[in-house]
Amino acid sequence: METKQFIRALRAVADMWEAHPELPAPEPFVMSVFGWNGREQMKRAAEMLATCQKQVLPDYSLFKLIHDFGGGVRVAFVSTLDAICTRQVKGTRHVPEKTLPALTIAAHDEEVVEWNCGEPLFGVK
Repeated sequence: METKQFIRALRAVADMWEAHPELPAPEPFVMSVFGWNGREQMKRAAEMLATCQKQVLPDYSLFKLIHDFGGGVRVAFVSTLDAICTRQVKGTRHVPEKTLPALTIAAHDEEVVEWNCGEPLFGVK
């Protein structure tokens, strides 16, 4: 979707709710912006958002900057974690075998990893 088309759609939705205040507000939601990978782009996102929350999700390899506009509307700029932070292997740990009803996961060793994203990153804590 093009940016201009997106802006028109947002305005149309706001106009509809303004014209029909009897409508209940939607559930809170997040508009996610993907494709801004890299420190420079995320730094620019932090500057545009002015105030935002940093969220590091190592299980999903994602880094997010989230701004709450109020009223249940949030915008999140999403990047891959390795494009923003440095992966540091701190050691390994042994994971014992695990048996589930339809699956057995063999015992194995896995890396113990810490992500160093710098503090504060882009002025965001």
